[in-house]
Amino acid sequence: IADQENVRSLDAVDYFSEEKQFDEQIMFELFSTGKWVGENILLSRIHEKIPIMQVLMVHKNEKGNPVYVSSTGIDISELKQKETELNKLAGIIENTKALVLIVDIDFRIQYLNTSAKERLGIGIEEDITLLSGLDFIPDEVKEKMDQEKENLFLTGKWVGEKKIKSRTEEIFPVLEVAILHKDERGIPQYFSFTFLDI
Repeated sequence: IADQENVRSLDAVDYFSEEKQFDEQIMFELFSTGKWVGENILLSRIHEKIPIMQVLMVHKNEKGNPVYVSSTGIDISELKQKETELNKLAGIIENTKALVLIVDIDFRIQYLNTSAKERLGIGIEEDITLLSGLDFIPDEVKEKMDQEKENLFLTGKWVGEKKIKSRTEEIFPVLEVAILHKDERGIPQYFSFTFLDI
């Protein structure tokens, strides 16, 4: 929309996607509570979809009658793009043949992909938060883990060969990539491990 264009001649509804627009649920909440907050989709003049976080408010006169509706929208295109990328990445991780494991700083398991559950003998529906990553490390490997953990805290990453074991006590070699993940303050939060069965 050009700066000099008379916006009073425009119909706001033309700039909302038919996917959501002002559906009955939005209108009911808006006029019963005076506001509505949620995600919506704007359309540019060339019909480019723009996802927004929107706040709609009803403004009333001194008699309490609705006079106009105001809308504030924040463009969340970048967030949606990242969300899409994360969903794709999650799909890849969940379906890869590599064993993917996430543990907290105390090595309590937070996530295992399907391949890891199958190879380690863990039930698909089992509560993995009750398990420790150390349960799947052979005793002879545990003795060397202090050095690995120290390297992880120093460099943030460790790559090398290791042995892990399943619940049936089968010990097998893997190529491991271990990464330390920190928060925005630099405080360690969790470790991720990717094991390639070799």
